[in-house]
Amino acid sequence: MRPIPLSLALVAASSLLVALPGPAYAASPAAPYDFDGDRRPDVVIPGPQLKKKGGRQGVVAIRYAKAGRKQVLYGRSSIDLASADFDADGYADLAIADPDDGGIHVHHGSAKGLRKDADFLSTGTTNVFEVDAGDVDADGRPDLLFFAGNRFGVFSGAPPGTPPVLTKVSHQSVQPEVADFTGDGVDDVVITNLRWVPLLYAGGPDGMAEPVALTDLAQNRLTLAADINGDGRTDLLTRVRGALRVSLGVPGGFAKPQVLKGSSPGVPGGAWGSDSSFTVGDVNRDGRDDVVVGSRLNGQIRVLYGAKKGLTTKGAKLYTRKGVGGGAQEWPGFGSAVSLADVSGDRKPELLIGSPAEGKGRVYMLRNVKGVITASRPTRLTPKTFGLTGSSFGQVLRP
Repeated sequence: MRPIPLSLALVAASSLLVALPGPAYAASPAAPYDFDGDRRPDVVIPGPQLKKKGGRQGVVAIRYAKAGRKQVLYGRSSIDLASADFDADGYADLAIADPDDGGIHVHHGSAKGLRKDADFLSTGTTNVFEVDAGDVDADGRPDLLFFAGNRFGVFSGAPPGTPPVLTKVSHQSVQPEVADFTGDGVDDVVITNLRWVPLLYAGGPDGMAEPVALTDLAQNRLTLAADINGDGRTDLLTRVRGALRVSLGVPGGFAKPQVLKGSSPGVPGGAWGSDSSFTVGDVNRDGRDDVVVGSRLNGQIRVLYGAKKGLTTKGAKLYTRKGVGGGAQEWPGFGSAVSLADVSGDRKPELLIGSPAEGKGRVYMLRNVKGVITASRPTRLTPKTFGLTGSSFGQVLRP
């Protein structure tokens, strides 16, 4: 495979750092979204158009893996979420970007789940469109990153007193992804700018490096990190005009992309469109990440499996609303959000599906039986499950 060269981009960068509150360290930090420390991720459903009767519009609903317990955080018209064990106490925390106050609210986890009170982190801007977590400064602790217009900032996990990192980019950024793309054990940031050129900012103990333009991946509009072929290197998934491109990580960069479309041989169902949702995870437990593609347009969901040479259409699965739990009809919007999470704790991820146009919105959780997602006997969540009213429930899902 021919490596894609990494060419330098002319992008100015400046640094500042903001420290998160000092942690009380646990022997084993929790995985993201494990708010109560039971070693299973909990499901988070933001609902900017939902509310409790008589309450303020905008909630974040949490369905805990343990006994299906439910919690609602009110007054959060969230646009994005991130989770990590920021204070290293053995319970994951939840960071919520709130456009109403231009800040980030961090709810800390505990044995009883997320605390209602939150730490407030001011970003100094009102246009934060995404938050993420990763260790970009190589101190072994997760950092909280926010993305706003033509800059991104890092709230460091370093001890209090460390100065704040604000990095400016030459164009407004979209669709950032945080992962170890360079293979050095430190997380990096890939941002696609409005010229649709992915920019790689390498993390390190001295701050974010000058960006490198992945010019051969220009015009790609989605960025996801995965390990599709199971070689331990981070692969890059991007999308352009409805096509999914898989660029395998190789020494010195990325291989020439593998291109898959809804019309590609072996892919079940019809076209998946440019507004499709994607998620990755190891469905069949073979050590390789698999890809789930949800098509809002026709309500079809496909599972494509990772293989040694990239994604394979062999054994690909198709799911529709009519086939899930004996549905009476198909629903456009079924699959607007998709997520893979081992909610049951059996080391096999379940498939979470958002269907926000179905009534006031629904979320379906499909079981994983022997490494295959099954459409029978799904768990259903609705606004009523959480005592909420409103619409578009399931438009966004985490993890």
